[in-house]
Amino acid sequence: LSIRRQRQMCKETGAGVVVSISVTNDGNAISLPRLTFACTGAAASGLTIERLVNGVARDTLQYTGPIGAGQNLEIDCRALRVTLEGVAAYAAFSATHPAWLPLSPGVNVLRVTMPSGGGKLRVIYPHTWY
Repeated sequence: LSIRRQRQMCKETGAGVVVSISVTNDGNAISLPRLTFACTGAAASGLTIERLVNGVARDTLQYTGPIGAGQNLEIDCRALRVTLEGVAAYAAFSATHPAWLPLSPGVNVLRVTMPSGGGKLRVIYPHTWY
């Protein structure tokens, strides 16, 4: 498995807003991203990130705990680590796939929803080859 150059995508989301992010894995193997959510406004909760295939959610990550204004939530799919301000935050986290949010080769569409609060979601992922 060879990992080359990392890429970043960043989108802003707000309460009740559904945002789509397209990320392209130029490799031929799955890529496991690192997601960082920075709460930029009022406290946020209910962050849901889905990977869609043909418009249907195949993988879902959900963080149901509160994210205070100015706080950062990080979900590292490769390390299987969830932290809020650097402290383990697994209790409020769930994933529907044992390999959290695997990005297939080619274009991947992520749907991000948050019922309250808002902030910026950054998706950092390597292009990966066998």
